[in-house]
Amino acid sequence: MTRLLLTLTLVAISILGFSQLQTLPISEDFSNMQLPTNWQELGTWNYDNQNETFPTQNNGYIVKEIDYPVFGMGSDSVELYTPFYDVTAVTNTLNLSMYYSYESMFTTFCNLLITTDGGVSWDTIQHIQPANGTSFNADLSSFIVGADSIQIRFSFGYQNAGSGSGSSTARFAFDDLLVQELVAKDLGVQALILLILQYLIMVQILLMSN
Repeated sequence: MTRLLLTLTLVAISILGFSQLQTLPISEDFSNMQLPTNWQELGTWNYDNQNETFPTQNNGYIVKEIDYPVFGMGSDSVELYTPFYDVTAVTNTLNLSMYYSYESMFTTFCNLLITTDGGVSWDTIQHIQPANGTSFNADLSSFIVGADSIQIRFSFGYQNAGSGSGSSTARFAFDDLLVQELVAKDLGVQALILLILQYLIMVQILLMSN
């Protein structure tokens, strides 16, 4: 019942948040060591500033550990949602980057998802693979074709369908989340550089001819 109430609360907040779009980029380093403003969580996430290899771990990162049955039947997950962001002005590549660590065994999952319809449906950006302090990049451009907004979601949990006994612990942490438009180099600057190079070539030719 508690989880159902939390889910319904998130749905209500999502509807409200969908009408209050944020402006890109999404940039979060968790330096406040708490849930960022306008983010939402289903299940409690924690914060730390040590025992990782992230470039900016000293100012904080977000982390979750779950104890789960290795065998038996059942499932559970914790979720983390960014606010909704306006993507109507995006004309170039929209890129997501972050650093993460994921320690897992067997039946756990860690998924990075995106919605472009206010949370009605979700597409998987990546099934995150176990790694220790690694960087991650994803091109979101194909997801936002024709879209007005995006919301990013992290889903971390387990799903079992077996028999037996035993338990284990899985851990997922990430930091320095950045979703931004990769703007092409300014054509005016490129043209100027080209003119300078042409001038230098001409000067060199003149010097060699004398």
